Amino acid sequence: MAKSSREAVLEDIAGVTASSVRLVGWVTVTGGARVETLGYDPDAEQVAITTVVTELERLGYDVDDRQSSGLGYDLYARHRVTREQRLIEVKGQSGPLRAIWLEQNEWAQAQQRTDAYWLYVVIDCAAGPFVVLRQQDPAAALSGHRRVERFQIPLSELNRLIGDQ
Repeated sequence: MAKSSREAVLEDIAGVTASSVRLVGWVTVTGGARVETLGYDPDAEQVAITTVVTELERLGYDVDDRQSSGLGYDLYARHRVTREQRLIEVKGQSGPLRAIWLEQNEWAQAQQRTDAYWLYVVIDCAAGPFVVLRQQDPAAALSGHRRVERFQIPLSELNRLIGDQ
């Protein structure tokens, strides 16, 4: 039965002939993702990175962009004098502070790299970017699962960390 069905399809294909190209319809494609589900604000991310790089360079760090390397952090910074190293994950938000997401690889790196890993959160990227959080070893400072696909840091926890600085 399956063989005769396949043979019928092949016979139909043999009868196909080419014709000129013509419009048969339109399709509109729109993005369905929202900032809350993405875990980052794509409109604010580059502004946030630039803000953090500028601050670090002013503090005497040489900074290397690692965003596209898939390492679990965005920036590698090394102080010119002390040689201190920072592996920095940057989260940017266009408006006021809200919850952020760390992806599985980012959270794993935060857990493994401890004191070398830093989380920077930049708010108001659309108007006047401001670094609201610089957290060394965020995995130790936050209570989270050991193995996660994504780790949400609620607004209440961000506010607690900011208050601890």
